Amino acid sequence: MQDHTKGASDEVPLPPPAHMVACAIADAADTQRAVTQLNENGLSEDSVTVLHGKEGADALRNRRSDAGRLHAFLVRFDELASGIDDLVHGHIDAADRGEHVILVALPNGDPDTAERIWHILASHNAHDGFAAGNGTTYELG
Repeated sequence: MQDHTKGASDEVPLPPPAHMVACAIADAADTQRAVTQLNENGLSEDSVTVLHGKEGADALRNRRSDAGRLHAFLVRFDELASGIDDLVHGHIDAADRGEHVILVALPNGDPDTAERIWHILASHNAHDGFAAGNGTTYELG
């Protein structure tokens, strides 16, 4: 069973977010501190998802029992994340290794908001960060 991070969901967000920041963090304590800081900065549990371990990797691969709902998320994710396939696969690999993949749904596609979120995550040892939204994607960090 996947560990739960307080202040974050462990379910793929539905409906799929139109804008998001994604990254991986290796350490559970760093992950918890990052999520706590995101919550303190106004992001609710519904806005922050943490996927971890084989179950998290399977969710990203679309192999969980709620595959229909995940499929809709991944189709939308693919639309937003075209061109960063390597990072998505890197996040799957990170989850398989026991790292935590964090998805943060953003209220809008403002690059300053994405950079602010990335700054919080990076201060807690996040890696392989990217932002997606408005049909574009870009690496962070």
